[in-house]
Amino acid sequence: MFNNDDLKLFKEKGLFQEVIEEQLENFRKGFPWLQIVRPATIGDGIMDISENEAEEWIEKYVEKSAGLGIIKFIPASGAASRMFKSLFEFESSSLEPQKETSE
Repeated sequence: MFNNDDLKLFKEKGLFQEVIEEQLENFRKGFPWLQIVRPATIGDGIMDISENEAEEWIEKYVEKSAGLGIIKFIPASGAASRMFKSLFEFESSSLEPQKETSE
């Protein structure tokens, strides 16, 4: 299934062929439906962080992502697309040049 280049790359990245084969088999077979027992809320699946903590996480992200080629976030479902609609709209509007108005 894997060629020599694949095996070399796995070794360089510290990956085991058996684990990769197991993961691929999981995708072939599919995954069982998740039993949802309740919505996530603050303190139960969602962390509520302070402004200072948010700034620390932003700094950590900027530091760790420097030099990485971040391309695009693609939600996996229509619900996620709707959930992030305002974020996508903000991103689009912030990338467009602002038109000067003459008054």
